[in-house]
Amino acid sequence: MAAPPPRLVEWMLSPAGDRVFRLVQRIRQRTVLGHSGPVVFAGPRDPHAVLLLTMLNELGAADWPVIFVDSAGLADAERAMRWAVADARELVRQLDLPVSLDHPPDESAVSRLAAALPDPCTVAEACPALESLWAGQVPDREPGPGRARLERGNQLLERLGHYLGALVLSGGDWYWGVDRLGYLFPEVRQRFPDTCTPAGNEPVELYFSFRSPYSWIALDRLMREPAFSDVDLRIRPVLPMVLRGLPVPAAKRLYIARDAAREARLYGVPFGRICDPVPAGGIPAAMARVPDAMAQGVLPQYCQAVARAIWAEGRNVARRQVLERVIADAGLPALAPSSEDEWRELAQRNRDALNALGLWGVPVMHWRDCALWGQDRLAILAQRMREDDGSPLGERGA
Repeated sequence: MAAPPPRLVEWMLSPAGDRVFRLVQRIRQRTVLGHSGPVVFAGPRDPHAVLLLTMLNELGAADWPVIFVDSAGLADAERAMRWAVADARELVRQLDLPVSLDHPPDESAVSRLAAALPDPCTVAEACPALESLWAGQVPDREPGPGRARLERGNQLLERLGHYLGALVLSGGDWYWGVDRLGYLFPEVRQRFPDTCTPAGNEPVELYFSFRSPYSWIALDRLMREPAFSDVDLRIRPVLPMVLRGLPVPAAKRLYIARDAAREARLYGVPFGRICDPVPAGGIPAAMARVPDAMAQGVLPQYCQAVARAIWAEGRNVARRQVLERVIADAGLPALAPSSEDEWRELAQRNRDALNALGLWGVPVMHWRDCALWGQDRLAILAQRMREDDGSPLGERGA
């Protein structure tokens, strides 16, 4: 699927485009599901779905309908599950949720659960069932009907244009996990740590891609928010997923663009005028100057300037004159391009280090033995640094 023209993308991410998208999505939902009210898509094998249902139950959404899906069909599912459990356990701790994630269920257990619950069911019915499942209590049911139910849910989710397993569809828009519930229930944001109190001056590594909008948001926040004002920020650029042979489906690209725009507005990060650096050839141009930016001690400022140009100013950094102007506009010294072998070797070393952390996507913030994936984990990073505890994720208990 070819990328839409830049002006169309800019309009799609604008308030007017957002209103049209929501309207179309509500019509689509009414066609597929027969109603346009809030609905939850929950993958029983996804620990974030357990947290989502638990919080919705607490927030008074007990009567919202739940559609079960099987969210296990991800690339590198074993590694994805390890990250998901560790990340969800950290959220359980931060949000003080009464959830145990000690027994990740297998395919048979998930199918048996799906067979045991009413179809359709509500948050009030699904929440205790999933909590019990992850505590090791598996219903004594035949798995066959449950597998069929999960497949039907997958088909409905695909028809509605999404792919994840811990989602709320409400008002024509998607909200993933507990992280995005603050858009529907503002009081949820008060339960997350703040990024207003300084967190310390230790080194923090940021695994970063010029093609990742979340990397741009994370970098801009790390360089602006008070919690990180004294942090020794070390950028470790990697190549985009699509240039590493990892597929990025069209539905995922659309969701990420819209969600990133929403998050950027929330945190005051410039966003919306986009020049995709992959088809334009901007990745090699941007990466080629990374070694010299490192040598001159301006890599964070360089990455911030180039990412802003890509995601907020619509500038084609593949053009030498444009990239040099971006560098000059940021008040940086002239940066010489390195050889392709040099910057590719640097990117590969960073990718290997990222994989050694058990992760593969960006942005990832790495401090001591703690690795957090996603710009929406910056508040947790600040909290962990203030606690002066670098124990690995998942070792602090649920």
